[in-house]
Amino acid sequence: MFGKLMTIAKNLPDAGKAQDFMKKFNQVLGEDEKLRVQLETLISPTCSCKQAELCVREITRKLTFPKQPTNPFLEMVKFLLERIAPVHIDSEAISALVKLLNKSIEGTADDDEEGVTPDTAIRSGLELLKVLSFTHPTAFHSAETYESLLQCLKMEDDKVAEAAIQIFRNTGQKIETELQQIRSTLIPILHQKAKRGTPHQAKQAVHCIHAIFNNKEVQLAQIFEPLSRSLNADVPEQLITPLVSLGHISMLAPDQFASPMKSIVANFIVKDLLMNDRSIGNKNGKLWTTDEEVSPEVLAKVQAIKLLVRWLLGMKNNQSKSANSTLRLLSAMLVSEGDLTEQKKISKSDMSRLRLAAGGAIMKLAQEPCYHDIITPEQFQLCGLVINDECYQVRQIFAQKLHLALVKLLLPLEYLAVFALCAKDPVKERRAHARQCLLKNISVRREYIKQNPLAHEKLVSLLPEYVVPYMIHLLAHDPDFTKPQEYEQLKDIKECLWFMLEVLMTKNENNSHAFLRKMVENIKQTKDAQCPDDAKANEKLYIVCDVALFVIANKSTACHLESPKEPVLPTKFFLMQDKARLNLHVVTMTKRGILQMQ
Repeated sequence: MFGKLMTIAKNLPDAGKAQDFMKKFNQVLGEDEKLRVQLETLISPTCSCKQAELCVREITRKLTFPKQPTNPFLEMVKFLLERIAPVHIDSEAISALVKLLNKSIEGTADDDEEGVTPDTAIRSGLELLKVLSFTHPTAFHSAETYESLLQCLKMEDDKVAEAAIQIFRNTGQKIETELQQIRSTLIPILHQKAKRGTPHQAKQAVHCIHAIFNNKEVQLAQIFEPLSRSLNADVPEQLITPLVSLGHISMLAPDQFASPMKSIVANFIVKDLLMNDRSIGNKNGKLWTTDEEVSPEVLAKVQAIKLLVRWLLGMKNNQSKSANSTLRLLSAMLVSEGDLTEQKKISKSDMSRLRLAAGGAIMKLAQEPCYHDIITPEQFQLCGLVINDECYQVRQIFAQKLHLALVKLLLPLEYLAVFALCAKDPVKERRAHARQCLLKNISVRREYIKQNPLAHEKLVSLLPEYVVPYMIHLLAHDPDFTKPQEYEQLKDIKECLWFMLEVLMTKNENNSHAFLRKMVENIKQTKDAQCPDDAKANEKLYIVCDVALFVIANKSTACHLESPKEPVLPTKFFLMQDKARLNLHVVTMTKRGILQMQ
């Protein structure tokens, strides 16, 4: 209970005082049953706006003390009640919105007088209802509301139908038990959308069936079986929706469809679709084209890659070694720059789409611990280098996906190191975006550690400073870093290191500058775990360390103090060796290059 009270207090003004007030409010509720009943009514999903007004009035009346001119406790309770009470949206409000939507559907609304077409009014109305369905799902539960949504599902506007399915998915948990007529009409429509709707409709239809029906296994099988039999790579334009549905079904019900999916993946997805180029792409040399210009075959291949990822995310284990073979396939896609068959049939812009899909797929798999553990350093590097892709749109979209996953703490810390490569981006706005991403991610991680005491046990995976070993290893394996004695290449390495270290070293909290220096010095006592016996690879690793030490020393005079703790290095990337065998020769090898930087 104490933890819950503290969580609520954090979201109130003056969190320090709010903690004491929340404890007091909890005590008052424990002693006053009538007050507790009023609050239970207020937070009930079925509470109407009128009921809420009465409850708030009654609660504040009970906590008002006439002889006390100012009552901070009462003000805090009022603020809390305003946050939780349904002020505008309840079943009555949703019903009124639906009636307005019906008028637009029937053509009896005054939409034209309002300056909008009926189609725009319907689409905007559905979008508003969709947003409300996330926050007020129980307010939608009426036959009248669902009848109107069924009308929307039958409309030709794809966006309208998609929004209607999403609303059913969010709000329809009681349809099966309480609204049989709605259920019997809805099921065949969802089946049809999953088989022949747009890709977005298919995804929502599959998730809707899984969310609101008790016999979901039977329903999903009735979609899965005909779709799996009808797959034909010779007609790629008819493949997109089936691949989306099959991917989401396999993710939602992995146990039920594990065996047939393995056969589909091996025999159709990989062998027939991804390993063949049936059409010849446009040879105009463009690196990117609009979505409408992408060939149907490549769109199908992109969905096939997404299907592989969804299938693996559903299984959440690598017992069959399917993840290893998938990662090898995705790596081959990146090594071949998107032309997996290397027959040179595919256009440059289509190759860009496939590189982006492959990089995004590895990033998605890395968010699942059982797959992150088997991603090799080489595969991580191939994925990270997508942020330096020759195509601007690939760099842009990949960086955005990377940022969103990192800021939600879904990706392991090493993926933050990828942003260091953005220092080499030729476009100024991309470099500025990457810097903002770094600032935000580092801030999120520092705040998370402060707010969560248990996070201190997992500092190696959370503390932003621990990105440095991954960054050093990534830069040592940058394919552009071929001549470690060449000044221009050393300058690029320095720019990448500075791009990250400048943000990390803004403050010297807990003597972090000395900690960074100690961490880099410790890396120089190791070997590159990726290729421990390769003298050239180890030389490059030590040279990157020397440049990093140069950058740290130039930025901070405090870095030479005693490190607050002994850094822990990731054994996947660094192999510990006998401390007696120091690599002092590297210092002299890079001394000339580093002197030039000064």
